[in-house]
Parts: sequence; structure tokens; C-alpha cells
Amino acid sequence: MIWQMVKKQMLIFLRRPSQLQFLIGMPILFIGILGLALGEFIDGGDSDSSSSIEIDVALIDHGDEEQEIQRFIHDIEKSGMPSNKKDSILENVSQFAPVSLLKKEVFDALDDQIHVEVIKPSEKERILAEDNYTAVVEIPEQFSYDTLKHVFLDGKRNAPVLQIYQNEENRITSAALTDVLEQFQEKLTLMSFAENHGVSQDILDVNEDAVVDETDSIHQGEPVSSTTYYAIGMAVLYVMFVATLTGFWAYYEKKVHVFNRVIISNVSSWIYLFGIFVTGTVIGFIHLTIVYGFSFLLYSIRFPDLTGFLVITVAISMAVGGLAAWIASMSYRMDSRVIINLFASFIIYILGFIGGSFFPIGDYSRIIQMIGNATPNGAGMTAYLTVMRGGSLSDVSTPVISLILFAIVMLVAAIVCFPKRGVET
Repeated sequence: MIWQMVKKQMLIFLRRPSQLQFLIGMPILFIGILGLALGEFIDGGDSDSSSSIEIDVALIDHGDEEQEIQRFIHDIEKSGMPSNKKDSILENVSQFAPVSLLKKEVFDALDDQIHVEVIKPSEKERILAEDNYTAVVEIPEQFSYDTLKHVFLDGKRNAPVLQIYQNEENRITSAALTDVLEQFQEKLTLMSFAENHGVSQDILDVNEDAVVDETDSIHQGEPVSSTTYYAIGMAVLYVMFVATLTGFWAYYEKKVHVFNRVIISNVSSWIYLFGIFVTGTVIGFIHLTIVYGFSFLLYSIRFPDLTGFLVITVAISMAVGGLAAWIASMSYRMDSRVIINLFASFIIYILGFIGGSFFPIGDYSRIIQMIGNATPNGAGMTAYLTVMRGGSLSDVSTPVISLILFAIVMLVAAIVCFPKRGVET
């Protein structure tokens, strides 16, 4: 009897191709759109994306570092400070050549991303007007000399600064260059602190091999691309529409008196609801399989663990089946399509947002992450992404069990809420 009911519901879906086009076509379409439009937020931390950054820098130096260093050394030698302090300064002064350090530690070390062109000071106005560079870094006159005085003689005064002109049309790369220069400044500050407090500069150049004999990396999983992320997000979002459509056609059967004929044939209400549960589960499984099949063909997305994929898909499908039975039961009790329309037009999208289908919002809030994992689509995403990142079946046991429990709770709630035979609805 249950199989006959499932067959009946399946035929209803097959006879309405517009619904099939919505269930399958929309997630496939949004996978490509969202993966392309929002990909930088998902792939932003990948090394491939960072290596593609190109920063063109114009360097304008108004001074002569070598002459300024020699001038500082001459001033130290002629000063009346104690000989031991004088010798210490003269011994370390060569390590604090700021312009040379800037070129070596920043520009040369990142020459794959940062391309530097030395510009004459007389060409400054023309360079600023042309906007051909990501940023213009201007080194003021006596910068090296003032920096050495700040480090060795008067650390309480503000250190001399570089003038940076950012190109407003390249804000991202300009910000990246600023971050790099701030890190360079922090290193100079640390070196100054060490010198002023008598700490050996050798401590700042720690040899990692001498400190750690062996290192073990913690496995955090393989990264997933934006297309893979949104393939999973759209699949678990749109599969919930299976629940609303299944519930709608169950309510439609009540209006056209098909349900009355089922009851007359001496079929109990819980068998009827269990049939809706099985129908939602089967259609949900088919839907997810088709969407991921198209994702494989169109976007080359594949799951490394087929067993894990099947277990998760079955668990999500069961959750969809339980939700379909509950929606059908509530629509029968209320004798209205309000609950169906509310889910289809509002609640599903809220669940999609909280569960991370549109954006990994859980990465920014632990509380939202916990709430999202409590939703069927959020738990499904967590399980799928864990498998995609190399996790095993045991790693997804918690979300899988929560999905199965959700399905059972929804089915029991549907049976409890379903109007009893003989009650007018």
C-alpha cells in the first residue's frame, strides 16, 4: 500500500515538468552565478589567488643613504659618549640601513608580486597625475639619518615616516602594500627596542631549525573552491522545496477528495503520512543525485568518498521526507495552504541564510554556526563539506545522526498533529 502511494506521488511530479525544471534548473543556475560572483569571499585565502596580485610601485628617494650613514657614523665618532656604547653603535649601525632593509625585506622578497620602479624626484608630479602605479612610496630627505638617530640616540621621539600615495582605483592592492609596509615598520620598531634595551640582534634572527627538531602539521582539511561550496549550498537549499511541493500535493489531494477515497479504503492516517515521508525521502534523494550529477558534468565537482556522499544524501533526504510529512499534516489541521506558502516563500530562505547556503556566515559567529548546524540544510552542508575536505564517515557522524533524528521527530510530530478520523477539517 505504501509503495502505491509513493508511486502515485511520483507520477504527480513527473506529469508537471515545470516543477522539475525549478527543482533542478534553479540550483544548477545559481551554482554558476554565485560561484563566479562571490568566489573571492570563499577563495580569498587560497595561495593561488594571493600569488596573482600584481602591485606596481613607484619609489622616489630624496636622499642618499650611504652618505647619511657615513654622516651618522662621523657624528658618533666625534661624540663624547662612552667608548663601549660608541663601539656597540658602530658595530650595529650597518644592520639598520632602513632604505636597504626596505628594498631587501619587502621589495626583493616579494618581487613576484611587487614591481618597483625608481623614479627621480623631479618626476613626482607627473607620476601622481598619470595614475599608472598602485602606489607611490616617497622617502624623504635624511630619512636614513633620522632613523638611525631615532634607533640609537633618541628612541622617545617619533620615528621618521615614509610618504605613501595610494591609487584609489586599486584599493585592494594598495591596502595589501600598506599591510606589508606596516609589517616592515613593526620589524624596525622591534629592532630599535632590542638595541635600546641591550638585547642582541641575533635573537631577532632565530633559526627555526635550531629551535624545533621536528614539526607536525595539524590536518585542517583540503580547501574547497567557491563553485564546490555553492554546489553544496544550493543543493541542500533547493531540496527543501521538495518538502513544500510534496506537502502541497498532499493537501491538494484533500481538496479534490482523493484523501477521502484513501480513508474509505481502510488506510490509516499514519500509513498515509508515512507514505508522504517515503515520497519526500525518495524524491529528495533523486533530486540531490541529479543536481550533483549535473555539477560533476558542468563544473567537474566530485566527492572523494562515495560512501560518505551516499550516507549523507540519504540522511538529508530523510530529513526532507520528515519535513514534508509535517507540512502536510499541519496544512490538513489548519485546512489552509498558509504553512506551505510560508515555508516556500520565507522560511526556506531564512534557513538557507543561517545554514550558510549563500555565505559561510558561521565562520564569523560561533552562535550562528551552532544554530545553522541545527537546521537540516546547515547540518547537510557541514557533512558534505567535511567529506569534500577529506574527512571520513566517522567525522560526519554527528550531523548525520542529527539529520536522522530530525526526520524522526518531524514524522512523529506529523502523526500527532494530523486530524483524527471523523474530525471536520
